[in-house]
Amino acid sequence: MTVHSPRLRNSSGAELNLRSQILFQDQTRTRTSDLVTAVGSWHKTYVHESSHWVRYHGSTVGILLSLLRRTRDQLAAYTISHLPRQDVEHLHEDRSSGLPFFSFERYPKHAQGELKYSELDWLNLYFAYYLLLDPEGLTEFDTATWDMRAAMEHSLEDMWRQGAGMEMVECPDDVRVGIDGPLKLVHTSEGPLTTRVLFECAAVLDELFQFEGAFIRKADPALREFLLEVLNGEYGIPCRLARALAGRTLGGSTVLALIDFALNPVVPGLNSDDPSVDWKELYPPTGS
Repeated sequence: MTVHSPRLRNSSGAELNLRSQILFQDQTRTRTSDLVTAVGSWHKTYVHESSHWVRYHGSTVGILLSLLRRTRDQLAAYTISHLPRQDVEHLHEDRSSGLPFFSFERYPKHAQGELKYSELDWLNLYFAYYLLLDPEGLTEFDTATWDMRAAMEHSLEDMWRQGAGMEMVECPDDVRVGIDGPLKLVHTSEGPLTTRVLFECAAVLDELFQFEGAFIRKADPALREFLLEVLNGEYGIPCRLARALAGRTLGGSTVLALIDFALNPVVPGLNSDDPSVDWKELYPPTGS
């Protein structure tokens, strides 16, 4: 399948690639005659991307996403390693011609037997990952035709079994993960509120807090103005939504606390042995 590579990035192009876990730093900001501004710009960008790394690896939703990704990769590796040599050759030929191996549109037309079940599990894991992080990784066809609840429940159950006794609590043999309530995404008048946007908003707020120090205040004021402009766009949706719900202006530290709370939902098997969870508690945008 053609995989949508997950990224958390700032508006200048620096990014934390969640698949490779490599931080890609933007070099263009250092091209200035003002050394203080250059250093300050580089540092705040570094803080932004490091903020993503810390929150991703230090939150239950980040760990959940990592485990979903690992389970999916292990399933793909297992499936391919157990295919007949002729089928593997056909797989490589198809990929070379741009035809995905696993696809929502093609399932289950091209797979038979055990491969069909492996494909279903892989697609469910893929769907669950992007549903939680950023539905932009899914097409309208995917979200309109795929069973969201089944994808989430089966994926959480498969992940729990895979990590039982290691990353996760022991998994009873008869466990069946259940998600209560309607699986609704969060839409605002400005667009969807996603887990990715929560990460991005928190990182911009972390950048802004640097301007309370003496060093960064000596840099070009445009650096701070630029961040305020960023918050006027997509990354500021959580701030404006929180302000609208509270009916008053909220400080950056308050919004950060709300975001960090939302990024740490209860995950079956990870921090709870209860196999049932409400979607409103699990899905970070609803918890924010």
